[in-house]
Amino acid sequence: MAPLLFAALLLQAAAPGSGEATPFEIDREASVVAVVTHRAGFAARLAHNHLVVATGYDATLDVASSRPPEASFHLRIPVAGLVVDAPEHRARWAQRLAELGVEDELGSPGEDDRSEIAAAMRSEDQLDQERFPWIEVRLVDVREGGRLLGGTAFPWTAVVELTVRDRVVRSELPLRFSLEGDLLDVEATGTFTFQELGIEPYSAALGAVRNANEFDLYLNLKARR
Repeated sequence: MAPLLFAALLLQAAAPGSGEATPFEIDREASVVAVVTHRAGFAARLAHNHLVVATGYDATLDVASSRPPEASFHLRIPVAGLVVDAPEHRARWAQRLAELGVEDELGSPGEDDRSEIAAAMRSEDQLDQERFPWIEVRLVDVREGGRLLGGTAFPWTAVVELTVRDRVVRSELPLRFSLEGDLLDVEATGTFTFQELGIEPYSAALGAVRNANEFDLYLNLKARR
């Protein structure tokens, strides 16, 4: 369920020694803003974990070189641009998602099934695309202190607001970033729930096959000053 969606996270770094936030442009071909949903129910083995990737989004990213970094990040994602379980996305990101402990078994439904899943995701009782065509991700704060994920140090915590169906929820995401010259590398991931967004997780067969309440937002951004 990508309504999320996703969505996307922050950062930019200022010119060396400037202390002022400067804008960065995200390399969309090298980056991903995604949501991972997880199967549940007593017949979960018949269902799939889903990778939903945001496309066509608008993003602003600014960062100042300070500790902790002063940054602003805003992502506006069209629900119509959410892509479900695309083979090329799974091939590109499955290994990293498994390394970080987000999900180690992404689904691989056929094209017809992917179309049905996407339609259900955009339906009135899920993302309700007709009434709420946009999902937003906004950075609120960056704090020192993070954790180790899959052997990778995430030394910061990003406080992020996710807006879906006009419902705003906040979560703390472990964050790592590096700046080399004009190149910025940002990665963050964290968990939200459908319930806090006012959405009943998708289910079928009287709940035997359904999505878990928890889903993960994953951001991996490459940007250039």
